Amino acid sequence: MGWTADVHGTYPPDALLIEELNEIQGHLFDENFRLTDSLCIELTTRCPDEPLGYLFRAVTLITEMIDQEEVLRPTLFDALLDTAEDLATRRMDPSSAAVTAWCWLIAGHANGYRSMFAARFGSVITAYGYGKRAAQAYEAGLELDSTLYDLYAGLGLFHYWKSAPAGILRSLGLIKDERERGILELQLAADSSSISRDFATSGLIWVWLNDRQYDSVLAMASQMLAKYPDGDAYLWALARANLGRECNQDALPYLTRLRERIAIEPGNYYNLIQLDWHIAHCWEKLQQMAKASACASRLREYVTQIPAKTKRKQQRSIA
Repeated sequence: MGWTADVHGTYPPDALLIEELNEIQGHLFDENFRLTDSLCIELTTRCPDEPLGYLFRAVTLITEMIDQEEVLRPTLFDALLDTAEDLATRRMDPSSAAVTAWCWLIAGHANGYRSMFAARFGSVITAYGYGKRAAQAYEAGLELDSTLYDLYAGLGLFHYWKSAPAGILRSLGLIKDERERGILELQLAADSSSISRDFATSGLIWVWLNDRQYDSVLAMASQMLAKYPDGDAYLWALARANLGRECNQDALPYLTRLRERIAIEPGNYYNLIQLDWHIAHCWEKLQQMAKASACASRLREYVTQIPAKTKRKQQRSIA
């Protein structure tokens, strides 16, 4: 039997709840979405006033959306985040800094994942607005409890990514460059947080990839893949780091493993097209033209099954 709580619950979460949440995260990092979702539902059924159950189910859903490059059950996603934020807000206790800091963490995450959804599938401006609201919640939590290091995971992602793509806005002084601050915050969360260590570590991998720190990506993504061998995200990171280093021979095994996995359930075919393009390009760079041609021709095997929306998005790779 898992963790239980009375109608009000207790914060900071006790060791049993933290253990349960970390177990759920483990299945999520292994991209076992059905099991993760089932465990989240079981938690919310057993403890309907615990906001973290709803939050983790929303995290599972957006992780699957990003994995499949597809908007899935957006109404449920919004409802889960609304429920998590509402329960956390109602649980805030002016007499307890520790309780309220955890509630701000959950409220921050709710807005952070709304920001992530908007950045991936909607408006960058909307994403920035939600991200800013998330950062304000995290900062409010830190004012109450500076030892709640989980707050730094969300704050670090906001500080880095709101600066990284800003371009002309940052050069004009409209957005402050806080990428280094974001990296330090993610490192702190990766080292010391309760339920955000692997989340922050994964965040660092994509930050380093964006900064072209390929050796760091290769080292950390290899560790995470050993821990979560079914996690496609780490195979993608390793493949992209090797492509960035122009080590096409080293990228091929990761790309091939990904293709073997994704071909079983190709979904909207977005990732399968991407992989066939990358693999063909690698063979071309290696002067293996027959293999490049054979790989490129695989598209004909499934071209009639590609949805029109995917064809529009992947027009360059299909051409």
